[in-house]
Amino acid sequence: MSSASDLDASKRDVGPREEGGPSFAREANDPRLLWRFVWSLLAATCGLLVSVLSLNILIDPFDLFHTGLVPTAIENDRAIKIGLLYRLKSSPDILILGSSRSRHAQPAFLQQLTGRTGFNAGVTGGDATDEWVFTRMLFQRFPRQPHHALIFISGGVGSGGVNPQLADDARARRFLTAGLPSGEWSLRHKLLAYLSSDATRSSLRVMRACVIGTCTTRWFHADGSLLEQRAVSEDRATKRLLEMLQADISRLTSHGINPARLEEGQPAGRGHMFERLLGFLNEHGVTPVVVMVPFQPRLLRTMQRLGDRRRQATRSYLARLHRRYRFVYLDLSNVHTFGGSPLGFVDPTHVTTATMRLMLTYVVKHDHGIL
Repeated sequence: MSSASDLDASKRDVGPREEGGPSFAREANDPRLLWRFVWSLLAATCGLLVSVLSLNILIDPFDLFHTGLVPTAIENDRAIKIGLLYRLKSSPDILILGSSRSRHAQPAFLQQLTGRTGFNAGVTGGDATDEWVFTRMLFQRFPRQPHHALIFISGGVGSGGVNPQLADDARARRFLTAGLPSGEWSLRHKLLAYLSSDATRSSLRVMRACVIGTCTTRWFHADGSLLEQRAVSEDRATKRLLEMLQADISRLTSHGINPARLEEGQPAGRGHMFERLLGFLNEHGVTPVVVMVPFQPRLLRTMQRLGDRRRQATRSYLARLHRRYRFVYLDLSNVHTFGGSPLGFVDPTHVTTATMRLMLTYVVKHDHGIL
C-alpha cells in the first residue's frame, strides 16, 4: 500500500510532465516565431521578385531597357522600319501606313498593279501619330520626288498618345510635335511591366526559342513587307482561326467591351493628328487613299451588337473631313465587297496575305486613278 508521501511524490512527478507537454503549443504561439516566419516569407517573396525582374531585364522581351542580349519577344517594328526607310536608295512611290493590319500589304504586289514602287510603314498598334512620323521622314528623306499614300484604318483614326517605342527613338522624336502626350515610360512603369506574368512568359518563350531553335532578329524585307512565314495547311489554319474566333466571341459575350476601348482611335480630344497628316499630304500635292479594313464577320457583328460604334463614328467623321481635305475613302469592312472570304484571316482581326491581295486589287480599281 502506498503511503501518502508516495502519493504526493507521484503527483510531483506527474506535474512537470503535464506542464511540459503543452510547452510546444506555447512555443508555437510565441510572437517571435510568428514574426520570424513573416520575415522569412517576405524575404523569399522579395528574392523571387528580384529574380523574376532580373531575368526579364536581361532578356528584355519588350525592348524597354535595350539590353540586346537576345531578340525581343515582340519585334520593335518601328525602329526596324525607320532603319529600313533611311537605308532606301531611291524614293518609294507609295507609302503604306497603318497598324499591324496593314503589314500584309506587299509593295511588290502593289507594283504589279500600279507600276509604282512602295514601302510598307505599317507598325504594330500604329495610328495617326506613327503615320505622321513616317510621312515626315519620307518627305525629308526624298523631298523632291512625288509620293502617294495608302492608309489602312480599322476603327478609328485618332491618336491617344505616343507609343513608347516611337518616343524612345531619337530619329522619330524630332517629328513628334508639341502638345502631344509624352510616350516616355518612367523607370517605375518599366519595372512594373517587367514584374508582370506576361513579361515573364514572354522571356521564357524567348529563352526556349533561342535554346531549341535559332535566335533571329530579321522580320522584314527591305521594302518593309513581312518575311514569308512557314506554310500551314488550309485545314489547320481554318481550325486555328475558328478556335480563336470562338474564344474572342465568348470573352466579349461574357465580359463585354471595355468602355476605354470604345474611345480608342476617336478623333475628339486627340490633337487631330490625322487631320494634320491629311493637311500635310494635301499641301504637298498628295491625295491619300484611306481604306477601312475588315474584321472576321462574326466577330464584327458581335462587337457591334455589344455597342461598338467606332466604324460608324469614323465614317461620319471622314465625311465631315471631305469638306476641307482631299482623300479617297474605301470601306472594306465587309469581306464580300472585294470578293474575300470569312475564312481569309490569320486571326479574327488580321487578314491573310491572299486576302490583302484581293483588297489591294479592289483598291486600285476603285481609287479614281490615284495610285
